[in-house]
Amino acid sequence: MQRRSFITKVRSLGMLVLAVGILQGCGDILGKTSEEHLQHGKDYESKGDYRAALVEYKSALQQTPSNMEARLLLGKLYVKLGQGIEAEKEIRQAENLGIKRESLLVSLGDALLLSGKYREALDQIQPM
Repeated sequence: MQRRSFITKVRSLGMLVLAVGILQGCGDILGKTSEEHLQHGKDYESKGDYRAALVEYKSALQQTPSNMEARLLLGKLYVKLGQGIEAEKEIRQAENLGIKRESLLVSLGDALLLSGKYREALDQIQPM
């Protein structure tokens, strides 16, 4: 009987340690600020891990939907991933939030071309 009680206590302790570890890991993920997500996204993108960068940029935007830098970075990343429609949406949103048009024209043009909107690309991207 004593042996069974000891084994039960060891199992319970093991489960407790596992649960604390899992919760601590979730706290690290959930506890990031929008700016931390943004920085992690930039780090992942610079290493070529575009999927992880995508998750980080989206996480930043979940916390702060009006973050124009995150919108532009997400739009540019969508261009790299060949997703023109998503890229155009995010780039236009960044412009609506206050990013200057001249700083996003190339990315917008790329997004429009990826989407097959050739005429619109010509109309939108005029020489200065």
